[in-house]
Amino acid sequence: MALGGGSYTWPDGYIELDFEASAGVNRNDPENVKEEKLENYLKRAAKREKAWLRIFGSGLLAGVVYLFAAHLGMEVPVVPALVTWLGLFFLFGGI
Repeated sequence: MALGGGSYTWPDGYIELDFEASAGVNRNDPENVKEEKLENYLKRAAKREKAWLRIFGSGLLAGVVYLFAAHLGMEVPVVPALVTWLGLFFLFGGI
């Protein structure tokens, strides 16, 4: 692998792409095994991204609820914000 990321060209001319090592692809794997490993890697990456978006989105909405509750004069606006965050987080499947 290149130190700065990107692809690496081996002395024998084989080009190793930057994401192949993360996906567990070995240069001696048959093409169908490489494709399966890359497909599984992309599915895991999409799942991780979806989880972070769910955490961020529910946290953002909880922040809005917190500000709204504080604006209404609630003494402890953390409670509705926490309930909103947990409700949305678990409603959409958690991690």
